[in-house]
Amino acid sequence: MTMAVKNSVFDSRQMSNLRVTGQRLAPAEQSPAGVGNYDLYPAFPVASGAVGKGFDSLAEQLAGHRCIRIDGFVGVAWEQFQEQLQTALRRLRIEPTWIAVARAEKDASEIADLVGPFLDNGDPVFGIRFAGQLKDFFDPEKLTALKPDSGAEMTILYGCGAGLVDWDGPLVYVDLPKNELQYRSRAGMVRNLGTTATHSPQAQYKRFYFVDWPVLSGHKADIVNRVDWFVDG
Repeated sequence: MTMAVKNSVFDSRQMSNLRVTGQRLAPAEQSPAGVGNYDLYPAFPVASGAVGKGFDSLAEQLAGHRCIRIDGFVGVAWEQFQEQLQTALRRLRIEPTWIAVARAEKDASEIADLVGPFLDNGDPVFGIRFAGQLKDFFDPEKLTALKPDSGAEMTILYGCGAGLVDWDGPLVYVDLPKNELQYRSRAGMVRNLGTTATHSPQAQYKRFYFVDWPVLSGHKADIVNRVDWFVDG
């Protein structure tokens, strides 16, 4: 398996409308802080070619593959991600077909019933850890029906849970730190897993903590050995 880590694909200008925080993004390249100085963003040398930077680098890795799955953590800015990667692929004269794995999700009301017993206790903070898995948020028949476009040069299946679909092609995972997710929650730019509405940051955090994070961390652990490239989202 070829595994590489892609550094941040978004720059600070693209991120400014996604997050509410005074903490700046970690720089893609860092100079040593100097002897005796605290280094807030420590950096270490890696092998040449092990880390790429930006959407053009990712597009170059994906070129030549017909079926691609791009999975990721809750809070990934999928719309912006798709737009930027599409632009980079077009520079390589590749016009991909995009399929959102969310098409195979169960109805939001059905998902609400699924997670309700773990959240609907009247307490604004405390709940119960969800006992299910990511696959429980999806309709099995709809997942099976997600097929590559046979007439397309490249088909990309994307979104939380794309790794649940068994396609013959590379698997990419877009990761996101939990603190960055909370900055995006404050900005009203994210939704909880399997929901169609944006709730208050406090309500989102409760569901993140007791449902989304355990479910998606377990899913990531299940697929980690099959991931070809990790992306810093």
